[in-house]
Amino acid sequence: MKRKVLVVDDEQNLLDALQRQLRKRFDLRTACGGPEGLECIEAEGPFDVVVSDMRMPEMDGIQFLERVREVAPDTVRMMLTGNADQMTAVQAINRGAIFRFLNKPVDTEQLAEAIEACGRQHDLIVAEKELLEKTLAGAVRVLVEILSMLHPEGFGRCQQLKERAKLVARMLDAPEPWMIELAALFAQIGIVAVPPELLHKVRRDMPLTDYEKRILSRTPLLGANILSQIPRLERVAEIIRLQRCSYRPVGDQECPSGEGIPIGSRILRVLGDLADLESRGLDLKRAFFVMRRNAGAYDPRVFEAAERALCPDALREVGFPVLLEDLSPGMVLTEDLVGANGDLLVAKGATVSETLLERLRNLGFSGTVMVRKQLDPAS
Repeated sequence: MKRKVLVVDDEQNLLDALQRQLRKRFDLRTACGGPEGLECIEAEGPFDVVVSDMRMPEMDGIQFLERVREVAPDTVRMMLTGNADQMTAVQAINRGAIFRFLNKPVDTEQLAEAIEACGRQHDLIVAEKELLEKTLAGAVRVLVEILSMLHPEGFGRCQQLKERAKLVARMLDAPEPWMIELAALFAQIGIVAVPPELLHKVRRDMPLTDYEKRILSRTPLLGANILSQIPRLERVAEIIRLQRCSYRPVGDQECPSGEGIPIGSRILRVLGDLADLESRGLDLKRAFFVMRRNAGAYDPRVFEAAERALCPDALREVGFPVLLEDLSPGMVLTEDLVGANGDLLVAKGATVSETLLERLRNLGFSGTVMVRKQLDPAS
């Protein structure tokens, strides 16, 4: 099979000549300028090799190959230029990750040999990527088997956690949902380092000593350390490590807070606490109700998405918790808002407005507010 090659230049005559000279050796496409080259990649890519001129209007070769690097990272990039100064070469290599840099004029055979060299590099990149993906898949299968044998109850819980995380991530349109699903599946892998007698006490909800509680509190870190040894799972490990972080800082909390916590960790915090409450006999509706009393621990968006995905009827009735600073116009109160002296400030069912927000700030109100979003008439 011929190598798929794209050549980009602003001289149409040169492109036509290269098409005639190289079409028998390569599956060759040409584009007149950077913008047309990007359109070609989107429509006909990916390409094994992209060759670009340096000096072009609208978008020079460095800018073009930098964009190619972003949209087609496996494509090997080569630059042709009549301006062989050192700064151009340095920028091309650093910004566009150029594999070959040739000076104009270049004869057809030299260009063809350079394209072949780029093609061989592309083969290596693809082979390494496939090997890495197979290694990753194999490592994941092994870890799943280990977890299922060591702690079948916990593994079953993580399977459920994975499915729920998938739903919530989809509702939030979270980036790279596969990472969140893997993090949910391995959220409890740190238990492999927990003594069997302690696991026995945990399964039977028996009282724990402070030392035993400290051991359990370290399981996210232990799990993260295990996964971080596997290529491409470093960010999954980070999600697991930070899964117990509180959205609002608590005391001397050392881990990040707020948006500094990965979205996957924020999802695991909500779903993990939910699973804990279910294991104690609470149904979903009651579990969400109990969790609202600890609103600061959860990202309000994630909490709402989880409740909407898993318990939509409860959300309609009782809403979700937000702190005053997270309250926004259009939300509807699902509980009466009462001041410190017991006076009614706002009645249940009121729609939040800018005026109401200003009034609450002036009154010095602080704490959790139970709200829901306005429902569409169709719902």
